[in-house]
Amino acid sequence: MKSRSKKSSRWVRFFIWLGVGLVALLLISSWLVSAWMRNYLKSEACRLMVANQLGHSLHARVEIEPLAWSGPNVFSGKIALEPSAGQGWKQIEADGVQATLDWNAAWHGVWKVPSISMEWLRVSMRGFSESPKQESNAVEEEVAAAPSAPTWWSRWLPNRTEIDELAVQSFELNPSAPGAGPALANVKIKARPAVDKGAWLLRCEGGKLLLPHLTEALRLDSAAARLDEKGLSLNDAVARWIGDSDVTGRGVLPFEKSQAWNFTGRISNLDLRNVLSADWKSRLSGIMESNYEATSQPDGVVLFKGKPRVKNGIVQGLPVMDRVADFTQTERFRRIVLDEATCEVERRGSIMKISKIVMQSNGLIRVEGDIALDGNSLAGNLLLGVSPETLR
Repeated sequence: MKSRSKKSSRWVRFFIWLGVGLVALLLISSWLVSAWMRNYLKSEACRLMVANQLGHSLHARVEIEPLAWSGPNVFSGKIALEPSAGQGWKQIEADGVQATLDWNAAWHGVWKVPSISMEWLRVSMRGFSESPKQESNAVEEEVAAAPSAPTWWSRWLPNRTEIDELAVQSFELNPSAPGAGPALANVKIKARPAVDKGAWLLRCEGGKLLLPHLTEALRLDSAAARLDEKGLSLNDAVARWIGDSDVTGRGVLPFEKSQAWNFTGRISNLDLRNVLSADWKSRLSGIMESNYEATSQPDGVVLFKGKPRVKNGIVQGLPVMDRVADFTQTERFRRIVLDEATCEVERRGSIMKISKIVMQSNGLIRVEGDIALDGNSLAGNLLLGVSPETLR
């Protein structure tokens, strides 16, 4: 009986030590894997692997400056992307890129990045006449040739990436040439992933937006947007413009250069005295509001349409009005109050058409017609009517 109990106790001790050994082996293995993973992330091979994967997903050539690690935080001074053929953007540059990595999530097969911040991000668009420097297949071959993690080590690495938040302190969007498209500067952006893969929801604050044919930029208050591989969709943008005027807008800016960009919105509370020349400020006043639409054309020209309406319009101080007032002995011609002032505007390049013009002062005068401007050339027809009382 004693020999059996001794054998039983030896087996118990054996299994206990075996369990302790397995636990110790598991802990040591985990530590080794963690150490290998941390060392790999700090290596040159990891930097090239990140550039490889990013370039493969965006069909672009990617350059990333050396990575500097401090605990779970990693920093790169600059990241630059150059696309392949067919894409509407020609360069993306980011400065001061910092990310935080959740090490624990790596054990679940995920590169978990709670936050990424950038001091400066610039996107430069490609013009219609510009051709890419590299063909798509050349970029793909270069990306495929870039080094990656060893095969035996790859199975330990996470196979997907999750980013919770992206913050950009200063964002710039530059068209291919001044006036060739919308331009953004000094916009602060916070982004979160959308439900569908690869899309992002953006919240923008501050900065300036300059649209083609505008001499003064809009001061952006806030905007909501969506970004995916096809382009940028702007929703519910609110901005301040000349004086105390307000501008709202929404639109689509595709990354495919063959597709047109389009913006629509409304301008309100625009004091005409803030946009008129010095000679006209004392002669014409009123508050303008208008819907608008701006669309790029296949030839690169921008088509602008609007339906302005002037409220509380007043015309005064014109010599011809004083002569009419003397001739008709009607003092109201010296200072005409416009009860209605509307038209439709269409501008394509240097040609502007102003149609369906209606200006009316009740009981006094009404003007209707269409005119066209091409540079300094003016042509059109205007019909002038006065009330029967005035004719008498």
